[in-house]
Amino acid sequence: MKLWDLVKAANSNLFRNKLRTILTIVAIFIGGLVITLMVSVNAGVNDYIHQQIGGIGGKDTLLITVKQDRGSNSSGPQKFDPNANTTSVAGSEYKALSDNDITKIKTTTNIKSVSPQYLVSALYIANGSAQYKISTNQLVDGITVQTNHGVAPSNDTNELQMSLLPDYGKALGFGSDAKAVGQTVQLAAKTPVGLVKTINVKIVGVQQNSLLNSSGGAWINDAVAKALNDILTTGVPASVKNQYLAAVATMQPGLSDQQITDLKDHLSQKGFAARTVADEIGAVQTVVDAITISLIGFGAVALIAASFGIINTLFMSVQERTKEIGLMKAMGMSRRKVFAMFSIEAILIGFWGSLIGVVAAFGVGKLINRIATQTFLKNLPGFTLCKFQIASMLVVMLIIMLIAFLAGTLPARRASKKDPIEALRYE
Repeated sequence: MKLWDLVKAANSNLFRNKLRTILTIVAIFIGGLVITLMVSVNAGVNDYIHQQIGGIGGKDTLLITVKQDRGSNSSGPQKFDPNANTTSVAGSEYKALSDNDITKIKTTTNIKSVSPQYLVSALYIANGSAQYKISTNQLVDGITVQTNHGVAPSNDTNELQMSLLPDYGKALGFGSDAKAVGQTVQLAAKTPVGLVKTINVKIVGVQQNSLLNSSGGAWINDAVAKALNDILTTGVPASVKNQYLAAVATMQPGLSDQQITDLKDHLSQKGFAARTVADEIGAVQTVVDAITISLIGFGAVALIAASFGIINTLFMSVQERTKEIGLMKAMGMSRRKVFAMFSIEAILIGFWGSLIGVVAAFGVGKLINRIATQTFLKNLPGFTLCKFQIASMLVVMLIIMLIAFLAGTLPARRASKKDPIEALRYE
């Protein structure tokens, strides 16, 4: 008997007792449905993270800060250093970068250029008497800023540029976001003595809602950041004025992973902490993967329960077909082929259950995506919550079929070991 003949016979034998087989397949289907959905959510979230964060400078960009003291309770009180260059962030003292630090970074081997990141924020944005609160983010070279209208700000110009947040165009009196492009607005900041000053900034684009500006930050170029910093530090000593939250360094192109690691280690020895975009994405993906794996566990529980159903189904099938097994062996069928027939039956249970589960998950996922894009993801264009990949779905099916095969080995082994004479006598 050839392999294809064994498959056809096994599939036919499976549905002798339709209800029992269908109930076993349903248990497999539930596990396959849950696991496929969770894998698709993981793929969708990670894909969106790569789209949004992956554009920040690519492989050639490093985000550099000063190493921060992370004392523990057992380390005892830490001495105060009056010469330390610190700034306040969210009420906590934070070691900041100085001009001297920027020079050290610039002179490091394999560093092409360095751009300091100012710790600045606008008090409000205005057009005439219309004034609205707004938060700002300093643009990083290489970042992907998706716009509905116009273009992203540029750091290659001394012109004060910004991209506006959606809906601000109409609120500021321009009629619409599209008409706001090319217009000039005022960004206000307060001096240390409480005097409010403004700067004129050109709107070059209106950005899309995305992961990068989910906190409501409008992108400003380096020229705007420096101008706001000048207002915020008016009259203060240079040692305090020239403090930076971080620096973005561009590495020499074409560095290998080992060279990048060596560069980060070298900066660490100088007292700096450097992270690549891959490091940032990896941290986010670790959290996403941990959540997904925990949810996949529910599908795994269903599969474990289903595996016992497969064992029970095949044991009962072996019991009911004892005389048939004896007849097949008496006619010359080897133990190996008897084992293969029942193993194939187990694999087919896994195949049908996983196939139905994957197809159902695809349909449910499409429905979830439609609902999500119309509700809680409507402000995040391009975010597909459930992203189905053929390779991933095939892997899920193969894993389920493997589990089904392993569950079926015990009853298949029992069937192959039956003595043909005793089997033929069985009533």
